[in-house]
Amino acid sequence: MTRTSISRTVVFPAWAVLLVCGAVLSAGSLFAQDLSGKLNDALDKEVFPLQNEAISLKNEKQFEKAVKKCDQALKKLDSMNEAKKSPIAQDTRVMLQSLKKDINASWSDSLLAEAARELDAAQEISGTGQSSQLASHCEKAKELSRRAMKISSSESVKTRGNAMIQIAADRIQIDKSVASQTDKVLLEERKHQLALVKQQTIPLLEQAQKLNASAKYKEADLVCGRALDSLEKLAVSDKCKMEYRVKILQCRSEVRRNLLKFYVDTARQNYLSAVEQSRENPARSSGLANTAVQLVLEARRNVPGEGTEELKAIEDACNALIKSNTFQNNTSLTSIDPDGKSKKEDIRVLLREGEVFYRNRLYAKARDSFEQAIILDPYNERAISMLSKIYQKISRVATLRRDNEMLERLNELEWKWNQSPLPKEIEETDDAGPAEYTQAAAARIEEKLNTVIIPAFEVSEQPVSEVLKELGNLCKSNDSSSVGIKFMYSPTPDQDEPQLTLSLVSVPVSVILKYL
Repeated sequence: MTRTSISRTVVFPAWAVLLVCGAVLSAGSLFAQDLSGKLNDALDKEVFPLQNEAISLKNEKQFEKAVKKCDQALKKLDSMNEAKKSPIAQDTRVMLQSLKKDINASWSDSLLAEAARELDAAQEISGTGQSSQLASHCEKAKELSRRAMKISSSESVKTRGNAMIQIAADRIQIDKSVASQTDKVLLEERKHQLALVKQQTIPLLEQAQKLNASAKYKEADLVCGRALDSLEKLAVSDKCKMEYRVKILQCRSEVRRNLLKFYVDTARQNYLSAVEQSRENPARSSGLANTAVQLVLEARRNVPGEGTEELKAIEDACNALIKSNTFQNNTSLTSIDPDGKSKKEDIRVLLREGEVFYRNRLYAKARDSFEQAIILDPYNERAISMLSKIYQKISRVATLRRDNEMLERLNELEWKWNQSPLPKEIEETDDAGPAEYTQAAAARIEEKLNTVIIPAFEVSEQPVSEVLKELGNLCKSNDSSSVGIKFMYSPTPDQDEPQLTLSLVSVPVSVILKYL
């Protein structure tokens, strides 16, 4: 008979257990990703537009308005609850502060450049008797220098601003000396010194300015250094050196600011590209982040002491991204299950095969196919659903088969009960004819069947032939005439001889035959 209870054991592979662990670990980051998405939306709507406006105003030389936009953006950022502990918000805050610092630096440089132009204008009219106009230019230069030092706390700005204030004061003093014609020798000597500077130092300064305009910042910085060395070697007065040292330092400051901006922008662009690639290609993302870190290190070497906060923020963000990519790579499906792609194809084939078997009612084969798919993917919903249907089908078929076999067995037993063996008379009478003999023998047999009492008849799991033989012996031994009855049993060749178990006490032979 078919079993109605079907049980199968599925062995889960080790990679499946690791996959579950990875899923549990990564589930904890879903809430943080949702908060990060909300913060990104808020930054895109409220903060970054103000940042872009500040950059545009800076490019238009409207530095004061640009600084106000940066302050507004920082205020918006601080008002966001999601931004209090978010690394993205911290990076954005550092970038805004760096942008504000860069705007202030540009503003200060612009004011110092304007002050330098005022000093040049004063120099052009020096010795022409226009003392009031020269004094006006020098005073403007002083005021612009003071504003520049107030806006930016950079040591470079302070050095250049103080130098310009001193140069302006010297210009006024020299003009007074020339006007009184008390120091004509000094004036001639100054002209000679200016000629030397214009011959040996100014060309280098102009070359550095051209390289800066061509975005060749490293070469421009080197040329500025050469210009400073050339100026120091000239046999000119300290006042003359100070005047042109300020111009060279101003050019070098602009070059280094541009060089720093180049490093920062390039490193930031590499970092943003690395963030975009982090999900699809962690290896490429880590490569871009490493490139950004190398740019930060190069910036520190070539532009020492400048942009330290922003460079550190980019470096920290890149290192954090590299660690994240390494973790993602170590816990990815490709690392846990290198044969994942081929297994997906095998699972697809097994599912298709199982569905074909199921439609053709080959439930055992369909069950095997879906169970193999479950071994490869323990969480395959299609395979689990189909196995549930198949087990129900197999259970119903097994139940119907069991009921059918029980009915067949009951019918077989009922038929065999109704087919009792016919006894034969062992004695033959020669006096009677065939008809008389048959009737008389049947009467005697029936009489013996009802009168011969068997005291105890007990058999256990014995074939019918042995039971009838034992019954014949008991019938003979308990017959008063010691004749008894001989029983014959002739089964068909293809029929199995049934096994009987009986236990009767003090019953006639006819009753025993009924049970047989």
